[in-house]
Amino acid sequence: MTKSTEITDKTMPPRRLAKNIRYPAYQLFAIAPVRKESPEIVLAAAIREAMEWLDERFRDFGGLHRLVGVQKLGGLLPPGGLPQVGAAPDGGQAHGGRQGLGLSGLSSFIINEGYRAEVSWLPAHTSWSLQLSEPDMGAAGADEPVPGRLIESNAAFRIFSGRVECGFRVVISEPKKTHSAYSDHLIALIRRLAENPHIGLVHGLPIQGTPHVADTAATLKKIVRWLRDKERMMPAVISMEHFTADAVLAAPGGIVAHALPQAQEIIIPHIADLALKGSAELPEEYMDRMAKRASGDNAGGRLPAHMYRGGLAPKALAGAAPGVAPEAMAVPLPGVAPMAMPGVAPMAMPGAVPGIAAVPVAVPGMASGMAPGAAAAGKRGYLLDLGGIAMNKSGYAQFIHVPFELQDAFQKLSGQNCECGGTIFWPPADLGGIVRRYSAEQAREGARLVLSQLESLVQSYASAKRYSFGNVWFMPEAKQAEQEMLGRTNELALELERATSEKERALELRLQEALLEHDGLLKNAEKKVERLQEEISALIGDKYEAQRRFSLALDEKEQALNLKDSEIKRLKAMLDRPKEPRDVAAWVGRHFRGKLIFHPKAADLMKKLTAGDTDVPLICDALEFLATDYRNEMLGMISEDEMRSLCMQKYNRPFEVTPVRGVAIDKWPGEYKIKYNIGHVGKPVETPLDIHLRVGNDSGNLLRVYFLYDKENKLIVVGSLPKHLSTESY
Repeated sequence: MTKSTEITDKTMPPRRLAKNIRYPAYQLFAIAPVRKESPEIVLAAAIREAMEWLDERFRDFGGLHRLVGVQKLGGLLPPGGLPQVGAAPDGGQAHGGRQGLGLSGLSSFIINEGYRAEVSWLPAHTSWSLQLSEPDMGAAGADEPVPGRLIESNAAFRIFSGRVECGFRVVISEPKKTHSAYSDHLIALIRRLAENPHIGLVHGLPIQGTPHVADTAATLKKIVRWLRDKERMMPAVISMEHFTADAVLAAPGGIVAHALPQAQEIIIPHIADLALKGSAELPEEYMDRMAKRASGDNAGGRLPAHMYRGGLAPKALAGAAPGVAPEAMAVPLPGVAPMAMPGVAPMAMPGAVPGIAAVPVAVPGMASGMAPGAAAAGKRGYLLDLGGIAMNKSGYAQFIHVPFELQDAFQKLSGQNCECGGTIFWPPADLGGIVRRYSAEQAREGARLVLSQLESLVQSYASAKRYSFGNVWFMPEAKQAEQEMLGRTNELALELERATSEKERALELRLQEALLEHDGLLKNAEKKVERLQEEISALIGDKYEAQRRFSLALDEKEQALNLKDSEIKRLKAMLDRPKEPRDVAAWVGRHFRGKLIFHPKAADLMKKLTAGDTDVPLICDALEFLATDYRNEMLGMISEDEMRSLCMQKYNRPFEVTPVRGVAIDKWPGEYKIKYNIGHVGKPVETPLDIHLRVGNDSGNLLRVYFLYDKENKLIVVGSLPKHLSTESY
């Protein structure tokens, strides 16, 4: 080595690292619908598909069983390779069947064989995440792989709120200004999941390898509702069916009128009129009139507006038979078979106007048997068939075919201008991007170019956009959740250890204090025993006095409670007091049950009175006094003085209760006796009302309540009120 070379090697600066950019190149959020299976079965089937896909990727390394071990696969991936169609080694259905699937035994694992694959399983959150990192090995059709490009494929499944949410994301890390395509292996997994009948993927609409066809009004509404949904994250490619109608079908006896299923019969009398006059082309001014009809300005008839937007107004007419009424002419419409013409071949055109070549019309739905060499001048179909791109890019966008008959309805519901035979690229509103339209003319002149542009649009749309993945956890979020769970577990362990240590220390301190106090306790024990003996002697003498006082206090408390209870009941009775004499008996029954009752005779007497005949509040006071204070005095619960004191407190007046004296009972037994006591034959016998409550002596303001006291039942029985019964002096 020369001196100059040696100096150069020592002074050569280190090579700088190229600055890479990192961005999401592909993203998809979908739902695996839970139909008959439980969410756990659907999740297990999805995990099995993902592990089979990963097993195929690592087939040259011996597969997952060698790299990971059977015990970490949870029994979802049977040993011996992938199951063959029709034979599932685990006893279930092949390719993600229901039987034999379960989540028990699953665990997280890492594969590091130059390619790094990591799986995270969080059973507490029913979350499964997969991340596969690999260098760029070159895409199909690419010249060379991009040096420094790293492809990170992410798939994640999670059960949340009773459904299985699925997220997919491909993250590219590569040098700046790289434009080469990359190999997207994750789309193969998405297709497996979408095609599995026990899983399926839905993003507004099912993800499938064929275009969705809006062939009914209900299907069209569902599709448009998804297209206008603010939560939509997939672009849509919508192809409008093309329909050409350059001739009408003529036959003897009239022109067959065809109608769309959703529209009225379309009658165009002026076209027939021009045909009869031998006109082979409609003049320009007539095309203007036809355009007005399309917008509804002319009541004579109209065609769907999109026929004119696509240049579909008929310009040439088959000859009509002479004498055919112009009003019988009608435009042949798709999907309707022509009327049978007796005695006439299906494609024969007799009676054509001289000078006008008869042009046979091909109408979809017409029976086969066209005359040899007849050219089809009317046909329908999709100028831009989305079948191929839907198969190749099924996970990138939703592809939709709109039949000719529903294109006007599509425009009204969606708000998007559509041209018959045209194509719309419609990105989600919230994720940005412009709506692109390709005309029928562009599709006719360069279908391959348009399809290539659409494929490029859907391929690159998800790149670097901020997608929402619901509640799915990719590997970074799963790692964070796992760390948080471990952190909480460690915190609980430390807290438990700390609490145990503190408890032990506190126990030791208490033991030391107990030992220190023990000596003092022993020294004071004898003195305490002597003092306690003296106290016991004194307490024995005080015991009986304390018991007596306690008993008195209990009695006083019980009396106070009884008094309070009586006062509460009295207030309730006062609030419920009747205003009419006829309601007094019912009031007594409600509030003085078991204490005072009305004999039917007394109840009948009260029913005959009105509020003006007597003082109802005074009667209620008197009856309440008899049922409470007077009865309590009869039972010995209170003294006569206490009864009188309570009477003054409650009623602000005394009530006088005295026996009925004299010969009145014997002289007027019909007034003073009621059938109450049971005689020796077991029937009620006449019993005297020998007690009465008296208020006043003036005949205008007096009150008398005649009753008897049932000692056996401790019951006051009222037999007559409120009038004074007959006496010798009254």
